[in-house]
Amino acid sequence: MQRNLKPVIINAVVGSAHGGMATMYRRYATVMSDLGFDVINVGLGQYETGLDFDVKIRNSGHNNLYSRFYAKRLMTKTRAVAVLCHCSRSVAAFSWVNKDTKVVGIPHSLKIRRFLGVDFCIAISPVVEDLFRSEGFSSEHIATIPNALEATSPILNSNQIEKKKRTLTIGYIGRLEARKGIDVLPDLVNVLKKKGVPVHLQIAGTGPDELRLKTRFKEMGLQDNVTYKGWLDGVKSFYHSVDLIVFPTVYEVMPMTIIEAFAHGSPVVTYRYEGFSIPFENDVNLVVVPDLDAVSWADAVVRLYENKEKMEVIRANAWQCFEEVFSDKAMRNNLSIALRRWGVSAID
Repeated sequence: MQRNLKPVIINAVVGSAHGGMATMYRRYATVMSDLGFDVINVGLGQYETGLDFDVKIRNSGHNNLYSRFYAKRLMTKTRAVAVLCHCSRSVAAFSWVNKDTKVVGIPHSLKIRRFLGVDFCIAISPVVEDLFRSEGFSSEHIATIPNALEATSPILNSNQIEKKKRTLTIGYIGRLEARKGIDVLPDLVNVLKKKGVPVHLQIAGTGPDELRLKTRFKEMGLQDNVTYKGWLDGVKSFYHSVDLIVFPTVYEVMPMTIIEAFAHGSPVVTYRYEGFSIPFENDVNLVVVPDLDAVSWADAVVRLYENKEKMEVIRANAWQCFEEVFSDKAMRNNLSIALRRWGVSAID
């Protein structure tokens, strides 16, 4: 493989990556290129999600000898200065090969056991940082760099400005599966209706529990109160079409839904999911519901929606948080500092 004279970075992920992992895999490819590296995007295993790879490595598991052999050949040929491992399979394939090449682990969940063999780690939240510290990683080997998006400007639409409108429009965006807390959604709409609140829910996303969710709405007679948007290639119009986002997920690390909502000016009501941490703060830049009871969620949604001043404060704080923590600029700066500290240099 003939590359140019820039130092090479290998950006590796399991080929079936989706959701936040796939989004950040693409983001790292862009940012590393902007920082002056020649990026080789590598996929391991199945290739089901439409990610673009420069190299595909057959892989059937963490101890696959073929993938280790191919990884060694790729690192030798390209003389890569570092490998960014977004999944445990890539850690298994690359971490044993060449001690001159820095292996950087970027786990996208709280399961870090298979990442302990890396040279350095990027923790996408303080919770992940604490997990690595508990395993003996020093401060010099950890960089906490949250997930990030390209900067945008929150554009307020009539829904978000006029509180006299007749229907409260709430939105959910994410994978439709049980651990995302989607079972709360029909009950939430039902409770709001019983409270006399005209409400409509917009749902964006697909997943294994989509049919079950649709069946529940229909069985509860709420089919006219929900619209299914499916998978969206662009999310800006979705966020600007709702009054607020509900996110009842029970397990996350650094959820892209909340970051996207911050970037687009949509207030968020969320659950205190496993992995919840700063910079998210209850009643500062979002609203946290302490349980998954639909009545609690309905009360939180109504209190926020009916308090225009609080809505605007939370929206403003969320936008400030996005600029300081989750923007592309913040990620670029933090990543550049970490790489220099770890001896990974790009062309000036």
